[in-house]
Amino acid sequence: MDEYIEIRLDVFEHVGQRARVMKSLKVGELIDEVLKEFDDVPSESPERFALYLKGNKRPLAKEHTLIQADIQPQDELVFEYVRQDIREMLEPQQYAFLRDEETGRLYGIEWTPAIIGRPTNEAEHNIMLAVNLQVHPQGMTVSRKHAQIILVDGNYYLEILTDSNPTTLNNKILSVQTMAKIHHEDVILFGKKVKMTFLLQSAISQKVTPQPGSVKPVQARVEPVSTPRPAGIASPPAAANETRIGLVVPSLHLFIEKATATAGQRIELSEYPAVIGRGHPLLSVEKEVSRNHLEVRYDPAQDAFFVVDLSSGNGSVLNGNRMTPGTPYIFKPEMRLELGPKVVLVCQG
Repeated sequence: MDEYIEIRLDVFEHVGQRARVMKSLKVGELIDEVLKEFDDVPSESPERFALYLKGNKRPLAKEHTLIQADIQPQDELVFEYVRQDIREMLEPQQYAFLRDEETGRLYGIEWTPAIIGRPTNEAEHNIMLAVNLQVHPQGMTVSRKHAQIILVDGNYYLEILTDSNPTTLNNKILSVQTMAKIHHEDVILFGKKVKMTFLLQSAISQKVTPQPGSVKPVQARVEPVSTPRPAGIASPPAAANETRIGLVVPSLHLFIEKATATAGQRIELSEYPAVIGRGHPLLSVEKEVSRNHLEVRYDPAQDAFFVVDLSSGNGSVLNGNRMTPGTPYIFKPEMRLELGPKVVLVCQG
């Protein structure tokens, strides 16, 4: 009986590799051998990699042999980073932040891995997107999958996901697939124009923690902030929705009252501005909702939420009143928001 099996293996861009390996070899040992063979794959953290049967989302158990994993000669294996389909939420004391040096806005790092970039048409990417630079003044200079921040054994690391757009840590350019340890007040430059400072929750004297229920319930009606404006239209937020250290930012929930497949679920908001649309995983199948349909903003000066239609294809309706694109409307608990003809969201504090 032959003790060896010939396998086909995709290792990142090295597609269709062939190897003859012992059937008794464990999956974890095969990963180690791949890391030794391919010099362009970083080998300092083997736990970050996994082997998959092509077309299968579940990784092969590292403690199993190829026999136990039932690997057959016709099977094709894929070697890549461990896939994380579900983000891992952090404890509040583990939170970190990226403070944008141009706008002063604070982006919360509340799960791992936390991707920095812009939305794509991939639901898995969008749910991991912690720092959404879609509406940043220089956001288009940053790649959609630019970098990600990971918490490992109590330490934060910055991992570079693109080789076509530079990332600089404390004036040192990092290469793709690099994992660099980051510390409180380290300065990171994404691309050439988006400069941010990394901050640890534990090192900030005045903590920034979303406080559920801090927005007091009011009557469900659309009302202007200033009387000279037409009914339903609010005066624009003066501070451009910036979140700053020392400010307690209230959280907001959007209850999905009506939708194709996700009615009864909630969209959690704790960072603003928050773009709502088909790019969000819970609304990804809603074909009549624009990818960037509308935006929820928070103005600390007025301690108020606002909602703005982003020139969506099928429009937005707030409490029965059709919204004018680009105009901020005050947004309070119990207000109903219609995105196109088939999706209804209810504001909850």
